[in-house]
Amino acid sequence: MKTGPRIPVFAAAAGFIIACGLIEIPDTSGITCFPDTENSILPAEKPVTVSFGFPVDRESAEGLLAVKDFAGAVPGRRLWEGDTLRFVPEPPLKPGCRYIFSFSGVFRNRRGAEIEYHHIVPFFHERRDDTGLHLVSLEPASGSFVSPDREILLCFSRSVDPVSFELYFRLNPSREHTVEWRDDFRTAGIRAVGGWENLTLYTLSFGGLLDEGRNPVFLVQEDVESPRVAAVEAALDDGSFLFPPAGDVRDSLTHRDAIRITFSEAMDGRKTRDAVSLDPYTPGAWFWLDGMTLIFRPESGYIAGRAYSLSVASSAEDAHGNGLAYFPPVSFIPDIALLDVSVEFAGDGIVLASGELSPSLPRDITLTPAGSDYTFIITFTGGLFETSDEKLSAHEGIGISCVFPPAAPSPVPTGRSWTGDRRLSITWTGFSPGTDGREFYYLLTLRGGPDGVRTGEGNILPAGLEQLIRTGQQ
Repeated sequence: MKTGPRIPVFAAAAGFIIACGLIEIPDTSGITCFPDTENSILPAEKPVTVSFGFPVDRESAEGLLAVKDFAGAVPGRRLWEGDTLRFVPEPPLKPGCRYIFSFSGVFRNRRGAEIEYHHIVPFFHERRDDTGLHLVSLEPASGSFVSPDREILLCFSRSVDPVSFELYFRLNPSREHTVEWRDDFRTAGIRAVGGWENLTLYTLSFGGLLDEGRNPVFLVQEDVESPRVAAVEAALDDGSFLFPPAGDVRDSLTHRDAIRITFSEAMDGRKTRDAVSLDPYTPGAWFWLDGMTLIFRPESGYIAGRAYSLSVASSAEDAHGNGLAYFPPVSFIPDIALLDVSVEFAGDGIVLASGELSPSLPRDITLTPAGSDYTFIITFTGGLFETSDEKLSAHEGIGISCVFPPAAPSPVPTGRSWTGDRRLSITWTGFSPGTDGREFYYLLTLRGGPDGVRTGEGNILPAGLEQLIRTGQQ
């Protein structure tokens, strides 16, 4: 059941203040991050950076920049060079290792306005052959919960001598285990004989084998229950309030709402994200709010009248490796009003609703004796054309062409004007008046569907509209 616009009181007040010009709307177009693409290779001479095209509150920006590896946050300093924030890892990043670069959250510009920005990408540091042995990746990640029969996978920067590994590797507390080498002795799979001890925290150490000092940990917890999808909800696209839910996605999702998927327990982030799909494809960003909550933020909004299907495959797993219980796809159509129109023949006092327009029944128009111009007034309902880009979309979606006789030229628009955000007046020139025994026919078209006339809030004409026009003897 709809209860009206879902606008918090604070948002309504903010809207009033913005309208009065008392606060600014922050612009994120001047922000650039490096590395900026997933799984890119960071050259040795290039640092991780965030550049700002505007003055920024440095302390709040520094708090968002983080680099992580398999063991957690990488220690380092944050330095400024002009308007560029640079991360200096201490010790340096390991060549060949996989890292996560994150600049995500809310910071402030120099005026104090809050700016929300999300940039999270994995990357690899440049590989060199002359470096010491180090751990490239660990699965599951350090700090994870694992089931008693879970295999621990260690991936090293180069081949390892098994004898040296046995000499230096330790489990604390000690546990009898097996080591299976793969990938030309670059990957070691470790399993406990008889299983890991339940409710035990294990620490992995490597002595002098590795060129690094941090020791990964994992906690064993018995879990055989399959996780479930607890809810799929529309959510307000407001990161500062952690994307509050706004109702079931099947009847509450509006044009730019986020989608919030809540699981019954903490999930394996990578496997679960890979198992989630939204069809048809919709540009946007997926990220984890916490271990149980996956968020989708649309980039350009949903399409009115289009049916979407969200699926989560059984390949999704919880943090203990249990596969997801069966979850049927959720189908929904966004709650976005469709556009409707009426067309007024300004020179003849005729007004036609969309249902009265006909591509086969002609309507006569009266041209003035001295010219070939004619004006149509199109009034929209169901949405507003508030910006220049939206108005341009309406202009490009409306046209008139001559259909008979075939050789006759088509009219061209000479003037467009808007009365408010709903009423568009267009004047065309080039209509040919009829003569004895000769009539001219034109077709007025309003393009519909996702690629037709549409507003910035996703309102569209559900289908194209056409009206046949005739100019007889004047």
